[in-house]
Amino acid sequence: MKMLYEYILMNLWLAAVSIVLFAYDGTISAFEGTILLFLDFICIVHISKITSYLFGASE
Repeated sequence: MKMLYEYILMNLWLAAVSIVLFAYDGTISAFEGTILLFLDFICIVHISKITSYLFGASE
């Protein structure tokens, strides 16, 4: 289950980088990028609670 935790965390970080690049590129607006980054970082901060709730997995 630790690999699942690391996989989800890696994907959240990749999503954050993608959002920043899309906002910089102009694909999404800066406001949309800010909202999406805020939601993404909430998930990153609370990843252990989310994985234990959804999958019964924890770090």
